[in-house]
Amino acid sequence: MAAVVEECGGATSIITLALEGDFEGCLYTDEITQAGVRANGVYVEHGFETIVGCMDTPDGEMCGTLSTSFVFMATFAPDGTQLTGGCVHPILGGTGDFAGASGVIVFHDDVAAGTAEYRGLIELP
Repeated sequence: MAAVVEECGGATSIITLALEGDFEGCLYTDEITQAGVRANGVYVEHGFETIVGCMDTPDGEMCGTLSTSFVFMATFAPDGTQLTGGCVHPILGGTGDFAGASGVIVFHDDVAAGTAEYRGLIELP
């Protein structure tokens, strides 16, 4: 398990997050393809992201990029304050040590702390 922190080396995208923990690097939202509020009041957003970084493994450090799609879901109070939220990021592929990667990364927002915890499974060929 790891945490999302607020800054990421000055690089920018639609949404840019620095990741720290067993996987350290940056998550860049490349494209938001659909966003809106459903009839039940849940905000849903779909898109594509690139994750750049390194992961410690028993065999040493692995570095590269991961390409993902994502679905983000959240609820908000009438004043716009986020109440709940999280997202799922299926891995579509990778480069470097992550070439041919598949798997999924799941984020859960801790809205009180203003952070998110993430867990994932990265499968390599």
